[in-house]
Amino acid sequence: YKDGWSTFQQKTVNLGCSAITNPVTASYITSITRAVLIAAQIEITQEGYNVYSVTTDGMISNYPEDKMGKMGTYGP
Repeated sequence: YKDGWSTFQQKTVNLGCSAITNPVTASYITSITRAVLIAAQIEITQEGYNVYSVTTDGMISNYPEDKMGKMGTYGP
């Protein structure tokens, strides 16, 4: 349950459960994304390139774009 500010009522009101999100599904998707990013980071650094930032939104690296489709994190 979440609280939110109601500009109409000028007070904090209980919003109840979200109709569009599910915390179990959200955490599952986030954990898979983090695992793939960690695997990619390990592979990139093992090839001698640098990883400067990693978040669940993406990664900043000097890894060549043409090599990305050949990474082991994309499967065999």
